[in-house]
Amino acid sequence: MAPDFPRAKSLSVTLRGLDAGPMHEEVQKLAQKLGATARVDAAVKRYEIEARLEQASALAPDPTAAEVAEAETVRAEAMLRLAVDPASAGGPAASATAKRITELRFMEAKEAALAAEAAAAHNWRTQAVRGLAAFYTSEPWKEQIVASFRGMQVDPDALNTDAATGWIGMALMSLFADARVDSIRQAARGGRDWAAEEMGEVNTAFDLLSQHPLGTDEQVQKHYDFLIRMGARRRAFGALERGLQRFPASWPLHARLRERLLYSRGVEGLLKAYAETASRPGADATDAWFAGYAALVGGEFRRRRSEPDGALLCYEAAKAHFDASIQRDLSTADSAKHYGAMALAGMARVKFEQSDPKASAELLMASFELMPAASNALDGLNASGVTTSLLVLAKLKELNEQESAARLQGGLDVLKALDPALLAPPAFETVPNTPEARNRDRRGRRR
Repeated sequence: MAPDFPRAKSLSVTLRGLDAGPMHEEVQKLAQKLGATARVDAAVKRYEIEARLEQASALAPDPTAAEVAEAETVRAEAMLRLAVDPASAGGPAASATAKRITELRFMEAKEAALAAEAAAAHNWRTQAVRGLAAFYTSEPWKEQIVASFRGMQVDPDALNTDAATGWIGMALMSLFADARVDSIRQAARGGRDWAAEEMGEVNTAFDLLSQHPLGTDEQVQKHYDFLIRMGARRRAFGALERGLQRFPASWPLHARLRERLLYSRGVEGLLKAYAETASRPGADATDAWFAGYAALVGGEFRRRRSEPDGALLCYEAAKAHFDASIQRDLSTADSAKHYGAMALAGMARVKFEQSDPKASAELLMASFELMPAASNALDGLNASGVTTSLLVLAKLKELNEQESAARLQGGLDVLKALDPALLAPPAFETVPNTPEARNRDRRGRRR
């Protein structure tokens, strides 16, 4: 189908690249080494970097070319680490002197790498230093990064170096993956061919990053999003599951998991998957918290579909999960109470739409008491406890339910005393105070 359908051609190359076979022996060993290295062992302290600089400068008399090359490589790596150290850079407000010192460190790192290469043959470590330094100084870097990554893969001693297991290795893999993703994406958009091996390389880089002790959930996100765009959904879901095992509290990864579950299994599947995770042996407060948020999202989906009974069940489940989160770990109390209060407000909205304003008022009062600051938080349907309470209050007065109306008005008065901003209308209901906005009528037409 490839000659006639570009999408089929893209998917064919993608899957052939991913299915080319397992990583070769050196890369498999490196992946095992990365997975077995603790983060604390990979994060080098500043004093260790400075000690390495001193050691690199203390060469014995009449050193061999190999000894000079190793010393210069160590110096290049240490100087690069000092240049990217946040404590050295000083941030956006850094003085001109601090910025100049950082520039000089990058320059010295590149000079040391070149000196190492002059003393012996090129190696992936010096290429990594030059490529990373070029990236940070806005110079061309892709060619050196690609060569360095490929060299690291075939170097049997790579797994025994701090460069591979430390920050330099992580940055090298991350930049290589970014470069390959960008190259493949541009080729796909331009209708040009790309080799299946390129897909295998980018997948290898992301797989190594998933094992790297300094890897991040952002890299997992990039891997997942790239595979989804390329049509490799099964591989993408596998990468996401592995990422969540390592980063169980990652908000972006859970957002992608909820999207995946809603797409493939619907609201029932979303609730079931998260409930099973929250109830499994050893489940912690994080598991319960995210189960609560998933149920909250499920309630909003069911409200959109006009399924009030199902929405109420979702909101009740959300409140129960958030309560469980607090019981397991008190440090989650603030956020769990916030979203628990939103679940109660969601239930109140459903009860109001079911023509039960008295029950709605009681749920709103419970929401305000649980977390007053959440009373004006908008849910996925742009409703809040405060906006719902105004509708309920008007309905109670219309039905002459004076007692319930007085209780709800008292709750609103308490919120106003705590912070008048809690009763302010949502931003989308507020006319901007600009000349352009003031020159339009209530329908948005220019006067």
